[in-house]
Parts: sequence; C-alpha cells; structure tokens
Amino acid sequence: MRFGLAIAAARISALWLLVWLEQTGRQSISALPLVFLLYPESLLLPYRAGAGLALRVIVLSVLLLMGSLAATALVCLLVKRLSR
Repeated sequence: MRFGLAIAAARISALWLLVWLEQTGRQSISALPLVFLLYPESLLLPYRAGAGLALRVIVLSVLLLMGSLAATALVCLLVKRLSR
C-alpha cells in the first residue's frame, strides 16, 4: 500500500509540475519524461481548449491515484500467485 501511495504521489507531483510549467510559460522539451508518468490515465480525458483547468487537474489526480493503487495491487496479486 505504501509503495502504491509513493508511486501515486510521484505521478501527481509530475502532473502538478507540468501544469505549473505550462501556466508560467516555462514548459520545454526537457519536461517530456514527466509526461510519460501520466499514461495511461491521461488518455481518458479528451482535450478541450475551453475546459476548466482546475477541474481537469483534480479529476486526473484522482485517476492517477486510483490507477497507481490498482496497478500496485495487481502486481502484488501476481507475485503472490506466482510464488506458490
């Protein structure tokens, strides 16, 4: 559980950093590796130019948290099953 929360914290931090870089006009190609931390959950939200940013960031943060915890639980189950 702690490992899943640590992964979720890293992914949500990357999201918030990318949003901050975008809003301040400092985003560059060097931030590209951070974008890969947001997949596959970021593909669930279609891009809309006029959509509210705060709501989208909150929804994506929740999706990242749930996805990280689900992936960690799945890996734990697979390890337990394979170790038998």
